[in-house]
Amino acid sequence: MNERVPGVQDCSLPEELLLLLHKPNGRAFVNVDSHAVVAAAEVAELVLRGRVELRGKLLGTADLVLLDRGTTEVEWLDRDLELLAFWMRSRSASISLRSWFPLRRTAFTEHRARLCAAGSLEYRRDRLFGFLPYERYFPLERERGARLEELFSVARGEKDVDDRTVLLVALAHSSGLCRELGFERPLRKRLRAISRGELAGEAASDSAVVSGELLGRSVTPQTRTGGAGGGGGGGGGD
Repeated sequence: MNERVPGVQDCSLPEELLLLLHKPNGRAFVNVDSHAVVAAAEVAELVLRGRVELRGKLLGTADLVLLDRGTTEVEWLDRDLELLAFWMRSRSASISLRSWFPLRRTAFTEHRARLCAAGSLEYRRDRLFGFLPYERYFPLERERGARLEELFSVARGEKDVDDRTVLLVALAHSSGLCRELGFERPLRKRLRAISRGELAGEAASDSAVVSGELLGRSVTPQTRTGGAGGGGGGGGGD
């Protein structure tokens, strides 16, 4: 079980964000680049585990540096580490963060399939007007609702902020997801301050704050030109 959100299953940052990216009606938010958010969340999970580091460069760009390629015993994390090791061995000791998104363009669909297998998403296929096929993925409301309430608690200043929270907030706010989820302006301003380290507190490390800023910048709608596929528009700024 999840120690952070009692009563629900533990899951990774990509899966946590993917639950929030789906509306109760089974549709994803069209004004958020869901594919980019989930791909960036994979990097955030690797940062949390001390496997990679993000280093800022001029003009707001960043490099992704591999620190430890040893096994995590988590299939998708080990696959990501192997992918990074391959590209870094064949090019240099680091790769541009921007290059990660085309490499992981399938991250959204892969994590969605895992959540379906775990029962946290319910897949339904139907036909519109009796002949136009469409698909929906309904989040288990207990799972999604608990994580949404946790994010609101953070925005209201009711929960302590640690490294994981900083990274989650940075991606949710910068991508415009918090706006789509109905966070009012004062709460979004507080989340923006947390993502910048201004209200992060002592439990959040400097490296997590820096990584959150760089990852947040990578999913801000204004910086994406179609992204890895999945939404556009929206805006996380206030």
